[in-house]
Amino acid sequence: MNKFSLSLRIVLPVVAIASFAIVFNGYLSYAKFEKHLSQVELSRMRFSVDEMKNNLETGLRLGLQIRALSNAQEIVTSSAQKDRGVLSIEVIDHEGKVIFRSGAPVTEKTYPRGWRTAVLGRQKPLETLSSDAFFLMIPLVGMTEDSSGALAFRYSRDGHDRTMQGVLRALFPLNAIAIALSVVIGMVGVFWLMRGALRRIHGVEQYVDKVVAGTVTTSGHDALLEVDAAVAAAREVARVAGTPLHQSPAGGV
Repeated sequence: MNKFSLSLRIVLPVVAIASFAIVFNGYLSYAKFEKHLSQVELSRMRFSVDEMKNNLETGLRLGLQIRALSNAQEIVTSSAQKDRGVLSIEVIDHEGKVIFRSGAPVTEKTYPRGWRTAVLGRQKPLETLSSDAFFLMIPLVGMTEDSSGALAFRYSRDGHDRTMQGVLRALFPLNAIAIALSVVIGMVGVFWLMRGALRRIHGVEQYVDKVVAGTVTTSGHDALLEVDAAVAAAREVARVAGTPLHQSPAGGV
């Protein structure tokens, strides 16, 4: 096994592990940033929806039904016009029928499963993220069941996607540079670690060749020391390379 192939056997697993760690860390950073960005955008949605909710529930608390809210359409239309990211706003009565709407029509398939039970029945808000929009549905609570309903709010995720694409474009070259540096550092580190051991093995090989050729005379004790040094150096290289060396019963390799 030459020096290059041995170094390659050591470097490849190290580089593979380092590359996986770098890519995995980049993915975690990307996912964490997207989670925080989604929370910020949902918080902004909740603020807009809460303002509409309070305005609509002012009449509902007086016992009026949703159909009787004369200013509901104006509230919905005004809120949708304030932000270009708003795709649609719908006011739904206690039976699940859309009474007031602003923006593009939404089919019931767009709503999350079980929304009637969760929002209209248990009066719990629902938040989902689809391929094109953030969706938020909150209950409208009135004096009676007939005066209750829900408010459905869809917000475009175009801005969200553009931001995440910019983050991805920024992370990709940084990860590529980090992987390239790990390859260079791994090669240099392995060469530095193996240089001494390989030099010792090469020196012992030259010495043994001279002894065999008869150009150098040595005692048995000195020869044993030289062989032990070669074995120790070889074992060190094998340990680094991950290749076990088996010792013969006579003490050889």
